[in-house]
Amino acid sequence: MSPQEKGSTITVALLDRHLMFRQGLECLLKNAEETTLVGSIESPDDVPRCFGRVDVDVLVFELDFQAGDPLRLIWDWSRAYPKVAFLALSAVEERLYAERVVRAGAKGFVSKCEPFEKVLPALAKVVEGKLAVSPEIEALLLSNYSRLRKENGNSIADKVDILSDRELLVLTLIGQGMGNAAIAKTMGVSPKTVGAFKERIKEKLAIYNSYQLTQFAAQAVTA
Repeated sequence: MSPQEKGSTITVALLDRHLMFRQGLECLLKNAEETTLVGSIESPDDVPRCFGRVDVDVLVFELDFQAGDPLRLIWDWSRAYPKVAFLALSAVEERLYAERVVRAGAKGFVSKCEPFEKVLPALAKVVEGKLAVSPEIEALLLSNYSRLRKENGNSIADKVDILSDRELLVLTLIGQGMGNAAIAKTMGVSPKTVGAFKERIKEKLAIYNSYQLTQFAAQAVTA
């Protein structure tokens, strides 16, 4: 039974390392009759402590590539806390990550380019076990995506769909301006491993040099 069916409010925790953005969401949630803000944290490391202190219906979290592998975190969280719904917020292109976020275990994806008011309907959906994604992404999830890719295979999102989750993370970090050492530190691997990831990405995307890879990555994360 959802909180709305029980006649209570949706309890929400926020995770975002950007204080100003987090405070804006806090104001929205505190002023909304249907939600109760029960936690506001800035690091994924704080999630177990937050969940151990309060009952949370939904975690609204930033898709933070600076904190490691967000898709792996979602996978771990959704299995460790099966009663919590996870709603991702991100400034990256929706078609690049939304499907993977849902596959990892999240219930929704909202672009940070959308107005704050878009968050409230998304919260109502995910707490009921429904998906909160754009109609375009919902269509992709419900259809034969491989067929759509053959018909519309020229977009950046379609091209990078052949990358693994870890390869896509490397591409995203390259697009955010990180060098090998910074990527290695973020992912917890060696610079040599990052180099191997880059070579596989170039091979899969038919990219011939590091300059082209950097240009493509920058375009991908800002598309």
